[in-house]
Amino acid sequence: RREKMLLSFDNIQKSFTFAIKEKDFALNLVIGGVLYLITGCLQQGMKLVDKDILKNTPEILIVVIIFVLISIILNIFISGYPLICANNYLHKTKPVMPRWSNISGIMLTGLKATIISLLYYIPSLALIAISAMVTLLLNQPNLILLLLPVNIVVIITSMFFMFMAMIIFIKRLSITDALDFSLISKILSQYLVDLFLLMLVMLGISLLIGLVGFLLCITCIGMILIPFVTFYSQLVFANLMAQFNEKIFTKKEEIA
Repeated sequence: RREKMLLSFDNIQKSFTFAIKEKDFALNLVIGGVLYLITGCLQQGMKLVDKDILKNTPEILIVVIIFVLISIILNIFISGYPLICANNYLHKTKPVMPRWSNISGIMLTGLKATIISLLYYIPSLALIAISAMVTLLLNQPNLILLLLPVNIVVIITSMFFMFMAMIIFIKRLSITDALDFSLISKILSQYLVDLFLLMLVMLGISLLIGLVGFLLCITCIGMILIPFVTFYSQLVFANLMAQFNEKIFTKKEEIA
């Protein structure tokens, strides 16, 4: 029986400082922040377009669709970088923060992570869709309230499985590993509390980042800095997941 939790303050501290020690930290942070800034500008630009203009001007509609596709591609691309950093951390690869020039590798990793997330959210989305359809077909609005507890349980379960799958994924960046339900179930049965604490820590960091973002919104310069803070937070989260993975798989005898 384990008496010590996997997560410690040292782990949290390390997740915030590992990137700063990297040789090209500033350059990599700037590139990541600029990419986030571009996606943010694209998304805000799309919101400003009037719906009536879209209906009456096909050319603008095409431009908006292109912007949407670019935004999606950029978000997938950016999401791959922190995961590669986590993978490098686990394998002691130097530098932990690689150059952004490996476009295909970063994009492929982000695409794999996106596929994994979608696969784990399918049960939740399917159940919500079925609940809504049954409610409409039977014309019983109260039925959706009765099904709400079931939906919540499925969503939470899917969330825990997806989160654990991503932690396993960063070891070898393999979709197959992330879909090893047997391994994930064993780990969750033994480390559910630790995983829950990790999620709480990440939620706390997200709230802190949100507060920083709110304060930065006071000035125009501060607003420009928000994407860079957001990207840095993704590096922190990925490293926390890598440390969690490292501690779990040094205890193979407990998982077997």
